[in-house]
Amino acid sequence: MTHKTQYGTRLRAFAVYLKNYGFPSYQRTAEALSDLFAIPVSAGTLASTDSRCARRLEKVVEQIREKLVRAPVVHFGETGLSINGKLHWLHGASNQAFTYCFPHQRRGQAATDAVGILARLKGNAVHDNW
Repeated sequence: MTHKTQYGTRLRAFAVYLKNYGFPSYQRTAEALSDLFAIPVSAGTLASTDSRCARRLEKVVEQIREKLVRAPVVHFGETGLSINGKLHWLHGASNQAFTYCFPHQRRGQAATDAVGILARLKGNAVHDNW
């Protein structure tokens, strides 16, 4: 052991799942882990674990984006969410096999360009035009 406290891979994986499936704050995720398993985990540790997981998944995320670009049909949408107390939009592109989500401060062309799927899409785009 190199630190006073170390968390195993299953706990870290569950923490990432819990945080990213329901989108609670890091503090609420830490409270849930404490309530469920009597394991004290700080919000900072959860943020660090989340970042480490994201770095390891960068190639997979890019593969998902590329598969959607080549898909025959892709559904697009967005929903509002709060990031650091400010309104952002969570843009989604999906089909039956893959889902790609991307937070952005705006809706419209700037966000669509940042997502990088629609402009390169080979198939048909479906959107609710809301």
